[in-house]
Amino acid sequence: MEKQNRKYDEDGLVVRVNKEEEKRKRDEIKTFVKELLKIANDKYLNLPFDQVLNNALIEAKRLKGNALKRHLSFIVRLVHEQDFPNIQSVYERLHHPYRNDPGKIREVKYYRDRLIAGDKDVIDEIIDKFANVDIQYIRQLSRNVDKEIKAERQRFIDLAEKIGQPFDADKPTKPTKSSKLLYRYLFKLELL
Repeated sequence: MEKQNRKYDEDGLVVRVNKEEEKRKRDEIKTFVKELLKIANDKYLNLPFDQVLNNALIEAKRLKGNALKRHLSFIVRLVHEQDFPNIQSVYERLHHPYRNDPGKIREVKYYRDRLIAGDKDVIDEIIDKFANVDIQYIRQLSRNVDKEIKAERQRFIDLAEKIGQPFDADKPTKPTKSSKLLYRYLFKLELL
């Protein structure tokens, strides 16, 4: 029988594996795998793992009892082999608990609307609230939103004159490209 591959430290002593630490890691991965089993199958495509793990997760949803326990052990091993921290970070970014929080969405819209309206005080509030904010980018997007709204409004005025109807100044305009980019940037800051 062949000796197992052993690792040695600089003194030539065998480095032993801390079994308690390994068990804690496996338990953490097992908890994460149970979270993965709660999401829809099509969401697995956004996560950085191979087709074998994807199929194993789909198969686990079909199993029950002891078969599920054995299969979970297999999935835990696969996740461990395929860079667990990377898979977990991508999952958390995609399934952040605040992503669908109405309060956070309202707050982001509130900041965006104030930026678009030209409120100078909102910049200071954003700097205080978010540590790694790119103020130049926010100001640029705010200016672009203003330009896009004016261009859209002028297009509607020209169209109204062309067809001979009065222009409705109260008609709401669609969100502009820069407005959407500003919202996404602020929402990303809120998630960090």
